[in-house]
Amino acid sequence: MMNNKFEVVFMKKYSFIKEFWSWSEKHKFSKIDADLLPEMVAVCRKGDVSVYCCWIWKTDSKVIIPTYFMSNPDFKDRKGGLEALISDMILHAKHHDKAKMIFVPTSSDVIANKLLKLGFVSGDEGGCQYFGHL
Repeated sequence: MMNNKFEVVFMKKYSFIKEFWSWSEKHKFSKIDADLLPEMVAVCRKGDVSVYCCWIWKTDSKVIIPTYFMSNPDFKDRKGGLEALISDMILHAKHHDKAKMIFVPTSSDVIANKLLKLGFVSGDEGGCQYFGHL
């Protein structure tokens, strides 16, 4: 989907995993084994450059769980990209996956604030859980 100057694409794991591992290394994060990641990743792009990503777990219910949000550490002109990623992920969950809720576990204040602005509600006080009803 296209959102201003950003495009969000939904890709299979092995189409993006090497780029994800490269970002992880540059951020000095531990490398996550591919077997631990879901089959789908949402990737926000600006032109041919991947800017943000998040991995999307589908459950046996009508809930999806996007997590492991990460930015491309080599790309600095990403203002608006995270919003595009989250907004398009919501649309995809609602219309393509027929989900009724999105559950986002995150300790990132940046991501939490974006979710709250988009109508998500926080879980227990002091928790790092956000719920979006679709």
